[in-house]
Amino acid sequence: MRIRSLLCLYDAGIEANVVEVKRWGNPITKRERLEHLRWMIQEMLAGIESTQADEHRWSDAKLNRWLGFIQGTLQAEGMVSIGMLRDQSRGLSGDVLD
Repeated sequence: MRIRSLLCLYDAGIEANVVEVKRWGNPITKRERLEHLRWMIQEMLAGIESTQADEHRWSDAKLNRWLGFIQGTLQAEGMVSIGMLRDQSRGLSGDVLD
């Protein structure tokens, strides 16, 4: 799967539990963490789809850091397993966009 597809998959799964998209400075509750993940996903999608000059596009390194944070939080919240994440993340090196 590509990062854009993964983000849409994760957002749909989170949206089933949490509708709001909100940036939190220090999310404490599960709901706050999931709202923050939805905000992160929206930011990532905007960065991927940016039509601005190259310096405004997100680097692969930044995309991968944020993706790792999102995946780690989803696993810690019991929404996905390590095996699922491993299978979904295979083949992400190189061209990460759909």
